[in-house]
Amino acid sequence: MAERQPRPLNQRIPFLLYLLAALILIILLVISSAMYVNYTDSVATQKRQHQAIIRQTEHYLTEAIGLADDGQRIMEETYNPLMQDILESMVSQYRLAGNDMAGIDLASPLQGVGFPSDIYIINEAGIIEGATESASIGSLYSLHVPDTHGDLEEIRNAGIFHAGRAVFSSSSGEVTRTAYLPTPDRSYVIVIVLRDPALVRNFQRLNYQEATRAIRTSHPIVQSIRIFGADRTLLEGDPDGTMTEAMSDALGQAIANRSDVEVHDSGSGMLVRYLYIPLSESDHRPDRDLVAEITYDPGRFQGHLSDLLSSNITTGILLFLVAVGVMAPLTYYLTLPVRRIAEDVNTIAQG
Repeated sequence: MAERQPRPLNQRIPFLLYLLAALILIILLVISSAMYVNYTDSVATQKRQHQAIIRQTEHYLTEAIGLADDGQRIMEETYNPLMQDILESMVSQYRLAGNDMAGIDLASPLQGVGFPSDIYIINEAGIIEGATESASIGSLYSLHVPDTHGDLEEIRNAGIFHAGRAVFSSSSGEVTRTAYLPTPDRSYVIVIVLRDPALVRNFQRLNYQEATRAIRTSHPIVQSIRIFGADRTLLEGDPDGTMTEAMSDALGQAIANRSDVEVHDSGSGMLVRYLYIPLSESDHRPDRDLVAEITYDPGRFQGHLSDLLSSNITTGILLFLVAVGVMAPLTYYLTLPVRRIAEDVNTIAQG
Protein backbone atom coordinates (compact mmCIF):
# COMPACT_ATOMS: atom_id res chain seq x y z
CA MET A 1 0.00 0.00 0.00
CA ALA A 2 1.44 3.33 -1.08
CA GLU A 3 2.40 5.73 1.62
CA ARG A 4 0.02 8.72 1.85
CA GLN A 5 1.51 12.00 0.71
CA PRO A 6 1.08 15.02 3.03
CA ARG A 7 -1.63 17.42 1.88
CA PRO A 8 -0.57 20.80 0.42
CA LEU A 9 -0.61 23.76 2.76
CA ASN A 10 -3.68 25.26 1.11
CA GLN A 11 -5.58 22.09 1.87
CA ARG A 12 -4.41 21.91 5.47
CA ILE A 13 -5.70 25.45 6.24
CA PRO A 14 -9.41 25.26 7.06
CA PHE A 15 -11.82 26.84 4.60
CA LEU A 16 -13.27 28.90 7.46
CA LEU A 17 -9.99 30.79 7.90
CA TYR A 18 -9.88 31.66 4.19
CA LEU A 19 -13.39 32.99 4.40
CA LEU A 20 -12.71 34.96 7.57
CA ALA A 21 -9.57 36.50 6.08
CA ALA A 22 -11.47 37.55 2.94
CA LEU A 23 -14.32 39.03 4.94
CA ILE A 24 -11.94 40.87 7.27
CA LEU A 25 -10.14 42.35 4.24
CA ILE A 26 -13.45 43.49 2.78
CA ILE A 27 -14.46 45.05 6.11
CA LEU A 28 -11.12 46.84 6.33
CA LEU A 29 -11.53 48.25 2.83
CA VAL A 30 -15.11 49.38 3.47
CA ILE A 31 -14.35 51.00 6.83
CA SER A 32 -11.14 52.65 5.53
CA SER A 33 -12.99 54.08 2.51
CA ALA A 34 -15.81 55.35 4.70
CA MET A 35 -13.32 56.91 7.15
CA TYR A 36 -11.41 58.60 4.30
CA VAL A 37 -14.55 60.05 2.73
CA ASN A 38 -15.90 61.18 6.10
CA TYR A 39 -12.57 62.74 7.12
CA THR A 40 -12.04 64.63 3.86
CA ASP A 41 -15.62 65.94 3.95
CA SER A 42 -15.19 66.98 7.58
CA VAL A 43 -11.88 68.73 6.84
CA ALA A 44 -13.47 70.61 3.94
CA THR A 45 -16.36 71.63 6.19
CA GLN A 46 -13.97 72.75 8.94
CA LYS A 47 -11.98 74.84 6.46
CA ARG A 48 -15.15 76.49 5.17
CA GLN A 49 -16.22 77.24 8.73
CA HIS A 50 -12.73 78.59 9.49
CA GLN A 51 -12.91 80.98 6.53
CA ALA A 52 -16.46 81.94 7.47
CA ILE A 53 -15.31 82.82 11.00
CA ILE A 54 -12.54 85.01 9.57
CA ARG A 55 -15.01 86.81 7.27
CA GLN A 56 -17.51 87.22 10.10
CA THR A 57 -14.82 88.58 12.42
CA GLU A 58 -13.59 91.13 9.92
CA HIS A 59 -17.11 92.17 8.93
CA TYR A 60 -18.11 92.69 12.56
CA LEU A 61 -14.97 94.70 13.29
CA THR A 62 -15.49 96.89 10.22
CA GLU A 63 -19.12 97.50 11.18
CA ALA A 64 -18.21 98.34 14.80
CA ILE A 65 -15.54 100.84 13.74
CA GLY A 66 -17.91 102.33 11.17
CA LEU A 67 -20.61 102.86 13.81
CA ALA A 68 -18.13 104.53 16.16
CA ASP A 69 -16.98 106.77 13.32
CA ASP A 70 -20.57 107.69 12.43
CA GLY A 71 -21.12 108.85 16.00
CA GLN A 72 -18.05 111.04 15.80
CA ARG A 73 -19.15 112.41 12.44
CA ILE A 74 -22.43 113.62 13.96
CA MET A 75 -20.50 115.56 16.60
CA GLU A 76 -18.17 117.07 14.00
CA GLU A 77 -21.06 118.24 11.85
CA THR A 78 -22.24 120.53 14.65
CA TYR A 79 -19.36 122.83 13.59
CA ASN A 80 -20.60 123.11 10.00
CA PRO A 81 -23.00 126.07 10.46
CA LEU A 82 -20.31 128.15 12.22
CA MET A 83 -17.69 127.36 9.60
CA GLN A 84 -20.04 128.02 6.70
CA ASP A 85 -21.15 131.38 8.14
CA ILE A 86 -17.54 132.53 8.51
CA LEU A 87 -16.59 131.46 4.99
CA GLU A 88 -19.68 133.06 3.44
CA SER A 89 -18.88 136.33 5.24
CA MET A 90 -15.40 136.16 3.69
CA VAL A 91 -16.90 135.68 0.23
CA SER A 92 -19.20 138.65 0.83
CA GLN A 93 -16.16 140.78 1.71
CA TYR A 94 -14.45 139.58 -1.45
CA ARG A 95 -17.40 140.67 -3.59
CA LEU A 96 -17.64 144.07 -1.89
CA ALA A 97 -13.92 144.59 -2.47
CA GLY A 98 -14.39 144.06 -6.21
CA ASN A 99 -12.96 140.54 -6.21
CA ASP A 100 -9.77 141.78 -4.60
CA MET A 101 -8.38 139.80 -1.71
CA ALA A 102 -6.18 142.66 -0.60
CA GLY A 103 -9.21 144.48 0.84
CA ILE A 104 -10.39 141.63 3.06
CA ASP A 105 -10.06 141.57 6.84
CA LEU A 106 -9.18 137.99 7.74
CA ALA A 107 -9.17 138.34 11.50
CA SER A 108 -12.58 139.92 12.16
CA PRO A 109 -14.70 136.89 11.13
CA LEU A 110 -12.87 134.79 13.73
CA GLN A 111 -13.70 137.10 16.62
CA GLY A 112 -15.95 135.43 19.11
CA VAL A 113 -15.26 131.92 17.87
CA GLY A 114 -13.90 130.99 21.28
CA PHE A 115 -11.09 128.63 20.28
CA PRO A 116 -7.98 128.77 18.05
CA SER A 117 -8.80 129.07 14.36
CA ASP A 118 -7.05 130.15 11.16
CA ILE A 119 -8.08 131.30 7.70
CA TYR A 120 -6.14 130.71 4.49
CA ILE A 121 -6.65 132.20 1.03
CA ILE A 122 -5.43 129.76 -1.63
CA ASN A 123 -4.96 130.80 -5.26
CA GLU A 124 -5.28 128.61 -8.35
CA ALA A 125 -1.65 127.47 -8.04
CA GLY A 126 -2.27 126.17 -4.52
CA ILE A 127 -0.19 128.97 -2.96
CA ILE A 128 -1.31 130.78 0.18
CA GLU A 129 -1.88 134.46 -0.73
CA GLY A 130 -3.33 135.46 2.61
CA ALA A 131 -3.61 133.93 6.06
CA THR A 132 -4.13 134.77 9.69
CA GLU A 133 -0.95 132.76 10.22
CA SER A 134 1.35 135.18 8.40
CA ALA A 135 4.35 132.82 8.39
CA SER A 136 2.59 130.56 5.89
CA ILE A 137 1.93 133.26 3.28
CA GLY A 138 3.68 132.57 0.00
CA SER A 139 4.07 128.84 0.59
CA LEU A 140 2.16 125.93 -0.87
CA TYR A 141 -0.88 124.99 1.13
CA SER A 142 -0.06 121.31 0.50
CA LEU A 143 3.09 121.78 2.61
CA HIS A 144 0.89 122.55 5.60
CA VAL A 145 -1.76 119.94 4.83
CA PRO A 146 -0.23 117.18 2.63
CA ASP A 147 -2.10 115.58 -0.28
CA THR A 148 -4.66 118.36 -0.51
CA HIS A 149 -4.04 119.72 -4.01
CA GLY A 150 -6.41 117.27 -5.61
CA ASP A 151 -9.07 118.15 -3.04
CA LEU A 152 -8.66 121.87 -3.71
CA GLU A 153 -9.14 121.42 -7.44
CA GLU A 154 -12.30 119.38 -6.93
CA ILE A 155 -13.69 121.87 -4.41
CA ARG A 156 -12.79 124.82 -6.65
CA ASN A 157 -14.59 123.26 -9.62
CA ALA A 158 -17.63 122.30 -7.52
CA GLY A 159 -17.96 125.88 -6.21
CA ILE A 160 -19.79 124.87 -3.02
CA PHE A 161 -19.07 124.67 0.70
CA HIS A 162 -17.22 121.55 1.75
CA ALA A 163 -16.29 120.48 5.29
CA GLY A 164 -13.68 117.78 5.80
CA ARG A 165 -13.45 115.32 8.65
CA ALA A 166 -11.58 116.08 11.86
CA VAL A 167 -7.96 114.95 11.66
CA PHE A 168 -5.71 113.95 14.55
CA SER A 169 -2.01 114.82 14.41
CA SER A 170 0.12 112.32 16.29
CA SER A 171 3.08 114.73 16.31
CA SER A 172 1.29 117.75 17.85
CA GLY A 173 -1.62 116.00 19.55
CA GLU A 174 -4.00 118.50 17.89
CA VAL A 175 -7.28 117.70 16.22
CA THR A 176 -8.25 120.05 13.41
CA ARG A 177 -11.44 120.47 11.38
CA THR A 178 -11.17 122.13 7.98
CA ALA A 179 -13.80 123.61 5.66
CA TYR A 180 -13.54 125.13 2.18
CA LEU A 181 -15.52 127.59 0.07
CA PRO A 182 -14.43 128.81 -3.39
CA THR A 183 -14.99 132.41 -4.46
CA PRO A 184 -17.68 132.86 -7.15
CA ASP A 185 -15.04 133.50 -9.84
CA ARG A 186 -13.13 130.33 -8.79
CA SER A 187 -9.93 132.36 -8.41
CA TYR A 188 -9.49 131.43 -4.76
CA VAL A 189 -10.48 128.84 -2.22
CA ILE A 190 -11.03 130.20 1.28
CA VAL A 191 -10.11 127.71 3.99
CA ILE A 192 -10.93 127.78 7.69
CA VAL A 193 -9.16 125.49 10.18
CA LEU A 194 -10.64 124.98 13.66
CA ARG A 195 -8.64 123.68 16.62
CA ASP A 196 -11.29 123.28 19.28
CA PRO A 197 -10.01 121.35 22.36
CA ALA A 198 -13.41 119.63 22.40
CA LEU A 199 -12.36 117.84 19.22
CA VAL A 200 -9.36 116.43 21.07
CA ARG A 201 -11.56 115.22 23.91
CA ASN A 202 -13.90 113.62 21.39
CA PHE A 203 -11.01 111.73 19.83
CA GLN A 204 -9.84 110.61 23.26
CA ARG A 205 -13.30 109.21 24.01
CA LEU A 206 -13.34 107.39 20.70
CA ASN A 207 -11.87 103.95 21.26
CA TYR A 208 -12.44 100.52 19.88
CA GLN A 209 -11.59 98.55 23.00
CA GLU A 210 -15.13 97.26 23.53
CA ALA A 211 -15.46 96.08 19.94
CA THR A 212 -12.08 94.32 19.93
CA ARG A 213 -12.75 92.72 23.33
CA ALA A 214 -16.11 91.34 22.14
CA ILE A 215 -14.48 89.83 19.05
CA ARG A 216 -11.67 88.19 21.00
CA THR A 217 -14.20 86.74 23.47
CA SER A 218 -16.54 85.29 20.85
CA HIS A 219 -13.90 84.04 18.39
CA PRO A 220 -11.31 81.78 20.07
CA ILE A 221 -9.04 81.72 17.02
CA VAL A 222 -8.48 85.50 17.34
CA GLN A 223 -5.29 85.96 19.33
CA SER A 224 -5.13 89.78 19.33
CA ILE A 225 -6.43 92.89 17.57
CA ARG A 226 -4.68 96.21 17.10
CA ILE A 227 -5.93 99.34 15.34
CA PHE A 228 -3.52 101.63 13.45
CA GLY A 229 -4.08 105.00 11.84
CA ALA A 230 -3.06 105.80 8.26
CA ASP A 231 0.17 107.28 9.68
CA ARG A 232 0.91 103.92 11.42
CA THR A 233 0.04 105.39 14.83
CA LEU A 234 -1.26 102.71 17.22
CA LEU A 235 -4.77 103.74 18.29
CA GLU A 236 -5.90 100.58 20.08
CA GLY A 237 -4.16 97.44 21.27
CA ASP A 238 -1.03 96.29 23.03
CA PRO A 239 1.85 98.72 22.32
CA ASP A 240 4.32 95.98 23.25
CA GLY A 241 2.80 93.47 20.85
CA THR A 242 4.86 91.65 18.25
CA MET A 243 5.82 93.62 15.14
CA THR A 244 8.23 91.69 12.96
CA GLU A 245 9.80 93.12 9.82
CA ALA A 246 7.38 91.13 7.65
CA MET A 247 4.43 92.44 9.66
CA SER A 248 5.70 96.01 9.43
CA ASP A 249 6.09 95.64 5.66
CA ALA A 250 2.56 94.21 5.39
CA LEU A 251 1.15 97.14 7.40
CA GLY A 252 2.94 99.60 5.11
CA GLN A 253 1.68 97.76 2.04
CA ALA A 254 -1.92 97.85 3.32
CA ILE A 255 -1.68 101.62 3.88
CA ALA A 256 0.07 102.32 0.58
CA ASN A 257 -2.25 100.19 -1.56
CA ARG A 258 -5.37 100.74 0.57
CA SER A 259 -6.05 97.02 0.50
CA ASP A 260 -6.13 93.99 2.79
CA VAL A 261 -2.86 92.13 3.29
CA GLU A 262 -2.05 88.94 5.15
CA VAL A 263 1.25 87.54 6.35
CA HIS A 264 2.26 84.33 8.13
CA ASP A 265 4.52 84.87 11.13
CA SER A 266 7.03 82.05 10.77
CA GLY A 267 8.27 82.53 14.32
CA SER A 268 4.96 82.05 16.11
CA GLY A 269 3.06 80.30 13.32
CA MET A 270 0.30 82.90 13.53
CA LEU A 271 -1.72 84.23 10.60
CA VAL A 272 -1.78 88.05 10.68
CA ARG A 273 -4.25 89.94 8.49
CA TYR A 274 -4.21 93.70 7.96
CA LEU A 275 -7.74 94.88 7.20
CA TYR A 276 -7.89 98.30 5.51
CA ILE A 277 -10.93 100.28 6.68
CA PRO A 278 -11.62 103.40 4.56
CA LEU A 279 -13.27 106.15 6.59
CA SER A 280 -11.98 109.25 4.81
CA GLU A 281 -14.26 111.18 2.50
CA SER A 282 -11.37 112.10 0.22
CA ASP A 283 -9.39 109.78 -2.05
CA HIS A 284 -6.47 112.21 -1.82
CA ARG A 285 -6.22 112.31 1.97
CA PRO A 286 -6.66 108.94 3.69
CA ASP A 287 -5.89 110.48 7.08
CA ARG A 288 -9.08 109.10 8.64
CA ASP A 289 -8.57 105.59 7.32
CA LEU A 290 -7.66 102.81 9.72
CA VAL A 291 -5.89 99.47 9.48
CA ALA A 292 -6.97 96.65 11.79
CA GLU A 293 -4.32 94.06 12.57
CA ILE A 294 -6.02 90.77 13.42
CA THR A 295 -3.81 87.90 14.60
CA TYR A 296 -5.33 84.44 14.17
CA ASP A 297 -4.03 81.28 15.80
CA PRO A 298 -4.10 78.51 13.14
CA GLY A 299 -2.91 76.06 15.82
CA ARG A 300 -6.41 75.97 17.26
CA PHE A 301 -7.79 75.10 13.85
CA GLN A 302 -5.13 72.41 13.38
CA GLY A 303 -6.03 71.12 16.84
CA HIS A 304 -9.62 70.66 15.67
CA LEU A 305 -8.37 68.70 12.64
CA SER A 306 -6.18 66.49 14.86
CA ASP A 307 -9.13 65.79 17.14
CA LEU A 308 -11.22 65.03 14.08
CA LEU A 309 -8.62 62.56 12.78
CA SER A 310 -8.32 60.87 16.16
CA SER A 311 -12.09 60.60 16.40
CA ASN A 312 -12.29 59.02 12.94
CA ILE A 313 -9.55 56.50 13.74
CA THR A 314 -11.15 55.56 17.06
CA THR A 315 -14.55 55.17 15.42
CA GLY A 316 -13.04 53.05 12.63
CA ILE A 317 -11.31 50.72 15.11
CA LEU A 318 -14.51 50.28 17.12
CA LEU A 319 -16.51 49.56 13.97
CA PHE A 320 -13.90 47.02 12.86
CA LEU A 321 -13.92 45.22 16.22
CA VAL A 322 -17.70 45.14 16.31
CA ALA A 323 -17.88 43.90 12.71
CA VAL A 324 -15.33 41.15 13.34
CA GLY A 325 -17.01 40.20 16.62
CA VAL A 326 -20.35 39.77 14.87
CA MET A 327 -18.99 38.26 11.68
CA ALA A 328 -16.76 35.50 13.21
CA PRO A 329 -19.44 33.46 15.07
CA LEU A 330 -21.97 34.16 12.31
CA THR A 331 -19.59 32.84 9.66
CA TYR A 332 -18.77 29.82 11.79
CA TYR A 333 -22.41 28.77 12.08
CA LEU A 334 -23.30 29.60 8.48
CA THR A 335 -20.42 27.51 7.10
CA LEU A 336 -20.93 24.55 9.43
CA PRO A 337 -22.83 22.39 6.85
CA VAL A 338 -20.22 23.13 4.19
CA ARG A 339 -17.39 22.19 6.52
CA ARG A 340 -19.08 18.88 7.44
CA ILE A 341 -19.47 18.01 3.77
CA ALA A 342 -15.82 18.89 3.16
CA GLU A 343 -14.73 16.68 6.06
CA ASP A 344 -16.78 13.76 4.70
CA VAL A 345 -15.25 14.20 1.26
CA ASN A 346 -11.76 14.22 2.74
CA THR A 347 -12.52 11.09 4.76
CA ILE A 348 -13.73 9.22 1.67
CA ALA A 349 -10.73 10.44 -0.34
CA GLN A 350 -8.36 9.08 2.28
CA GLY A 351 -9.99 5.67 2.18
